[in-house]
Amino acid sequence: MENSNLSILDNEELLCLTRWQLDQGQFGEALISVKHAFQREEKSIECYRLGAKIYAQLGLHEHAKKAFESFLEHEPEAMVEEFQYGMVHYDSGDNEKALDIWSDILGKEATYPPALFYSALARANTNETARAIEHLNALIKSAPADNLYFERGRELIRAIEQNETGTIGNEEKKPSLEKYSTDDDRTIN
Repeated sequence: MENSNLSILDNEELLCLTRWQLDQGQFGEALISVKHAFQREEKSIECYRLGAKIYAQLGLHEHAKKAFESFLEHEPEAMVEEFQYGMVHYDSGDNEKALDIWSDILGKEATYPPALFYSALARANTNETARAIEHLNALIKSAPADNLYFERGRELIRAIEQNETGTIGNEEKKPSLEKYSTDDDRTIN
């Protein structure tokens, strides 16, 4: 859709189009649409949620953080977006802030699978293996077997345990724990 045509859409139509573009992986088009929505006098809080997700997908971490912060000011109990806000910090290398955000989530819902998994991954990557395994055990005990994070949690425990055993022959074991992360819950739900 041409940019000039976006002005004929009302707010609801524009946000619906933006969601559809986001779902289709049309991030450039979705960004243009959400920018039009941001320029409107009567913008809804949904602009910030969608904007944050689009910015995160495009790797515009600072923009995503600001949009998530604006959204969470109005919707402080939005756990999915709060988790994704933590992911933006994690993806930009701020593990400490990400862990603070996920700890807050786990304080509200102690068995929230994405927060348990990613806090364990962040801790495993900083050699806090005991805490990582605590989170993973809580995940495995509480999540149903068909949950996305259940099997990934089991795999991550195995990788951590293998990493702690030292060496195989003369080669030191250092598996990349990042391969256990998933993009499924990072920004788009």
